[in-house]
Amino acid sequence: MIKGVTKGVKSTEFWVSLVGMLGGIVCTLFAEAQWAQVAGAILSAVCGKSYADSRKTVKAALALGAAKVDAARIAGEATEAVGKPKE
Repeated sequence: MIKGVTKGVKSTEFWVSLVGMLGGIVCTLFAEAQWAQVAGAILSAVCGKSYADSRKTVKAALALGAAKVDAARIAGEATEAVGKPKE
């Protein structure tokens, strides 16, 4: 399991993305012009995708950090089990 502290819903990034998605949905639903409807749909999709990608990046960084810690711990345990080499 990935361990780490992230803000999630409390982050500014989440709220800005949510406002962008909702703005795109409102624009799509209530716009008179066809170009505005298309732009609203694109805005909504881009905001959602960018937030998902940023969360993926954060989770990958946390996973990589956890893997490095685990690898160092395992290497340390292996060294202790074998014993220190004679000099």
